[in-house]
Amino acid sequence: GESRVCVVVESGVDGEVCGGCYQTLTTQMMNLLYLSKQLFCKSSAALHYLREGHGADMDSPELVSALLAFYEKRYDDALASARLARIETPWLYESLSLEGDVHEQLAIELQERGEYEAALRGYENALEAHRAAADVGRSDPAVYTSLCGLDGAIMRMELQSTARDVAPYFERGTARCERALEAAPGDLDALLALAALHNHMGQYLRVKNEDPRKHFERSIELAKKSLEGRADHRAHGSIATALMEIGFFEQERGNDPREHLRRAAEAHEDRIALEPDDVAYNDLGTVHKRIAVFERNRGDDPRESLRRAIDAYRESLERNPVQVAASTNLGTAHYDLALWEMDHGENPVPSFESAIAALRSAEKINPNQIVALYNLGRVYSDQAWYVRGRGEDPRSLLDEASDAFRRAIDVNPESAYVPHFYSGLGSALDSRAHYEWDTGQDPTATLARAIDAYRQAVASNPNHVYSQS
Repeated sequence: GESRVCVVVESGVDGEVCGGCYQTLTTQMMNLLYLSKQLFCKSSAALHYLREGHGADMDSPELVSALLAFYEKRYDDALASARLARIETPWLYESLSLEGDVHEQLAIELQERGEYEAALRGYENALEAHRAAADVGRSDPAVYTSLCGLDGAIMRMELQSTARDVAPYFERGTARCERALEAAPGDLDALLALAALHNHMGQYLRVKNEDPRKHFERSIELAKKSLEGRADHRAHGSIATALMEIGFFEQERGNDPREHLRRAAEAHEDRIALEPDDVAYNDLGTVHKRIAVFERNRGDDPRESLRRAIDAYRESLERNPVQVAASTNLGTAHYDLALWEMDHGENPVPSFESAIAALRSAEKINPNQIVALYNLGRVYSDQAWYVRGRGEDPRSLLDEASDAFRRAIDVNPESAYVPHFYSGLGSALDSRAHYEWDTGQDPTATLARAIDAYRQAVASNPNHVYSQS
């Protein structure tokens, strides 16, 4: 048949595949071309375009309007036009897929604002639309990959926010990805979606103090398979995430994580070479930060690793200033630097203040981000300990710490992280009570609140040793 897509890679013409990386162009990529949009292949540095006149081949003008509205971020118009397209051409399941894509994008925006329950409803709307698309387009593996990707997106949100049980999403998503791979063995998107599911499941098991390594190792296998004969930055990112998580797990058990973390950093560098975006730099910073934590815990100087982490986080924020992840991570890197300075007789106050500024920035973007709130509480608590040692009044800092821990608890009292929040709250109140006692004040009420916080920590996790002691 006639070639419909031309790829400017030494004048190669390859049908509906990229002549640079030989990846099949998805329905959404083809729709962009139908709309006369330029499409740039990040894997091969190739520019795709559609031969003149082929835009008229689309079965539904309303779907064209819906696509245009979606890419211009006019989401209400996109949904309205997609629904009209579905009425006009009921067999055209792409209109249902587009409805799912719109709902997913709306859910992502709600998630970024910390509106997690509303975001979950948005993801469920997206799932409903893609399920309907799968009922019509049963032979298209892309519809099952989309469903699998949505299960992964929900898992990621739950891990970053509520830490509820994600196993049902993992099992459902795995079945969907495997169905896509049965229809199209070796499909890049399906392999990477399945790799992401295994990474998320491994992260969940780590939170529960269970061995996650089989999931991370499976993720690496899938990502490496996706790279056979092609290049894709997402695959390198998936490999880096799995290696990094294995390193974290080894470190948490007192083992040397540096070999896994070094390999993770190399994978991130490969990823950045293909796609130097904010996420890649944020993840690279996280690897360097964990190396620094290991160095500090064994008595080595971690400052060089911390500076590399801080530089990577700043590079990430240069590319996207409005993101919680890099702001939170930048704050914790400055916090780690402050702890080292405090332990070695240097002035940690500038590092504490930089940590607080970065974490406050994360909090401003998303007031319900529990990781940012928890670390904010820790920073204030340790800065309070430092100023108390200098004979200064720590109470305002301890009150800020208590407030941060309380707000983390209020976001979701059922979170798997909540014992840590109650323990942090108890510690801050305990320190305040000690200061009150030492300065001739009555600490009884503050001690009672501290004991209550510790009891809540034990009630939420009886194995929480620190709170028991």
